[in-house]
Amino acid sequence: MADVAIYGSGFAGYTMTAAALEQGQRVIVVERGPRANRQRSVDLARIRSPWELVQSGGRGGGEFGPDDRTPRLFCLGGTSLLWAGKWRRLDAVDFCRRSASRAWPITVRDLEPFYRAAADRFGLDID
Repeated sequence: MADVAIYGSGFAGYTMTAAALEQGQRVIVVERGPRANRQRSVDLARIRSPWELVQSGGRGGGEFGPDDRTPRLFCLGGTSLLWAGKWRRLDAVDFCRRSASRAWPITVRDLEPFYRAAADRFGLDID
């Protein structure tokens, strides 16, 4: 029997799984989608944009999120496959106030310790 159940195998699921295992917990990962296969990878390489995956009827388990603009992918590896396993830091401009009522409650500097933790977890050089 597992001590912890993780739902999803994308970036967040991997991070939670690794942390639980490091603490000596027994973990089960539940994945909603199918395992990716070689042919699917070839097919995905031919897609010109992540939106095409979603608009194609979800060839890889993709669909739109609740706002009809956010692509989602359900398969082993989760959304990390949708973004080709790449991450991009937010820029300071991403936190600029865009209207009188909308402002981020944090700054780009507030994220720095979390970027460092993610880099350590995934073996990335961010300097």
